Amino acid sequence: MAPPSSISFNSVEFGKMIRKKRKELNYTAEKLSEDCNLCDRSLRNIELGKSTPKLDTAMRIMNALQIEPEILSKYIISEESTADE
Repeated sequence: MAPPSSISFNSVEFGKMIRKKRKELNYTAEKLSEDCNLCDRSLRNIELGKSTPKLDTAMRIMNALQIEPEILSKYIISEESTADE
């Protein structure tokens, strides 16, 4: 079986989780953006579910917010493979 060629990601729920955790930690969006090397608009779009972060970006945000990496699997909807099985 070939590895998945694409992964569907629940961006809205991931964004809600990120925003909730950021607020729990009294972290401003500006500070989190700075710490994760993102522009404010990119973080805002991720939090609102308007954009899906790349894996490395999601991991930087989660690391800054002290979120365990395993949590990311909760936001994967499905995997699709283009290779013949």
